[in-house]
Amino acid sequence: MIIVTVFLYIAVLILLFKTFKSTIIVLSKIPLGMVGALAALWITGNIKQWAVDSKKWTVNSCQWKQ
Repeated sequence: MIIVTVFLYIAVLILLFKTFKSTIIVLSKIPLGMVGALAALWITGNIKQWAVDSKKWTVNSCQWKQ
C-alpha cells in the first residue's frame, strides 16, 4: 500500500511539473526540510527524548524549565 501511495505521489508531481527533473528536485527537498526542522527543535530544546523499552518505543516526558 505504501508503494502505491509513493508511486501516485510521484505521478501527481510529474503531472504537476511536467518534467521528471523538477519532480526529483522537489522530492530531494523533503529530507532536507525534515533535517532542518529536527535541528531547529533540538537547538530550541523542544524535541522529546526517545528511549528504547525492552519491546517497544516509549517517550520519556520532558521537564519544563521555568
